[in-house]
Amino acid sequence: MILTITLNPCIDKSSTVEKMKPESKLRCSEVVNEPGGGGINVSKALKKLETASVALFPAGGHNGNMLCSLLKEENILFHAVDTKVETRENWIVLEGSTVNQYRFTFPGREVQEETIKTLIDQIRSFSPAYVIASGSLPPGLPDYFYGLVVKNAKSVGARCIVDTSGPALQALQGKGHISLNRILANCVRC
Repeated sequence: MILTITLNPCIDKSSTVEKMKPESKLRCSEVVNEPGGGGINVSKALKKLETASVALFPAGGHNGNMLCSLLKEENILFHAVDTKVETRENWIVLEGSTVNQYRFTFPGREVQEETIKTLIDQIRSFSPAYVIASGSLPPGLPDYFYGLVVKNAKSVGARCIVDTSGPALQALQGKGHISLNRILANCVRC
């Protein structure tokens, strides 16, 4: 079984406008809402390839409920961990006259300590053959958090793929064993 992990999921809201103009009221097409975030996008791609997966992610508030509903509509298997804080949204605007796409990506909210523990416990409880962790880290998680995901995936014999960038990717290089206590000690308290 393949377990995908999205630590900073979102609702991608997309629309089209004829021309982007500063300081103007822009008339947009109807909004299209899609479930998003690295691991969720991997689960959507695996579904198209007729390969089963379970998407694991934190979610909360109205957007978290919408995210779960959208995944159900797409018949994507998932397990959402309640965060008690609103799941982020991103905006994508296509400029019709140029076919340029503008992506407005927001950081998301800080993750609570209990959510972190639950997410890590879920990796072990699913006992997957593969873990694919993809996407950005939400505020409050240290750059080396993906190291803990890798460690826990390996503890149940799973092969692990991490798709991220910047400091989170750099933190994976040359890191040994990372403890949950170390992660929690460095997290911002919510």
